[in-house]
Amino acid sequence: MRAATQPTYGPPDDLLPSEVRALITKAFSAGHEWWEPQEFIDLDKLLREEVDRLVPLVRRRAGEVPHRSRDWYACDKAVDAAEYTMRHPVSTGQISGSIHVAELARRIVELFRATAEPDAPVERLDGCDLSGGSS
Repeated sequence: MRAATQPTYGPPDDLLPSEVRALITKAFSAGHEWWEPQEFIDLDKLLREEVDRLVPLVRRRAGEVPHRSRDWYACDKAVDAAEYTMRHPVSTGQISGSIHVAELARRIVELFRATAEPDAPVERLDGCDLSGGSS
C-alpha cells in the first residue's frame, strides 16, 4: 500500500468500540492511499459483518421506543440506509471502492447512533455531520 499525505479522521471515541473505530478509520483513509483490489474486498467483508451485527440491535431498539417517535424514526432510517447500502456489491476501483467502503462506514456510525442514548454528544466524522442536522 502506497501512503499519501492524508488528514487524520477521528471516529467518535465515546460511541464506537475500538475495533469498530479502527475499521471506520481505515475505510475513510481508503481515498487517500493506493489499495490493492483485495484490500477493498477484505474491508468490505468486515464492514458488512458489522452492519449485519448492528441491524438486529437497532430493530430491537426501535421496538423499545415509542412508535413514530424521533428515536423510532432514527432507528428506521438507520436500518433502511444500511440495507440500501448493503445491496451494492464491493467495488475494487480506487475511487469507487473508496466511496463504497466509506459509505458502509457511515452506515455503521449511523446504526451506532440509533442505539445511543438521546443525549449522546454529536461528533463530526470525515467532515460530515452525522447527527442529521445541518453544519
